Amino acid sequence: MSIEVPMTVPDGLRPLVEAVSVLRAEDPAAGARPPLVHLPDPGTSLVFRTSRAGHGDLLVIGPRTRASYHVGKDLPFCLRLRLRPGATRALLGVPVSEVVDRVVRLGDLWGASCDPLIAALRHAGGDHGLVLRHLAAAPAAAGPTWPRPPATTTSPT
Repeated sequence: MSIEVPMTVPDGLRPLVEAVSVLRAEDPAAGARPPLVHLPDPGTSLVFRTSRAGHGDLLVIGPRTRASYHVGKDLPFCLRLRLRPGATRALLGVPVSEVVDRVVRLGDLWGASCDPLIAALRHAGGDHGLVLRHLAAAPAAAGPTWPRPPATTTSPT
């Protein structure tokens, strides 16, 4: 079981992010890892997590159409940004249909363009506020290269 602690959504992310939370294991010292239960959920989330070994992942968790059950993980740090409905394409550059029932590394969607962001997040360690500030600054720092919905084209008639 995990404990979810809400955080304030930064002003710059409010149009795209409806909630931010830190997820913590109930008792990491106990050694027991209860199973993780993920119920169906129509939302998409962006999650940054680190392992005790210092490895960090920035993941896109797509909408879940069915429940899943997993062995608990030893993750001392996990920050989740729950995206607003309709924000997946604007923020991540892909339609939500591409991530339904999937967990995808952001690097698999963006390629090497997200490497500097992931490096900054890993360097922030367990500082939730600093990780959130890096994530909030990413769209402005990327400028016109930030993923945008593809332009629609009209066919000549």
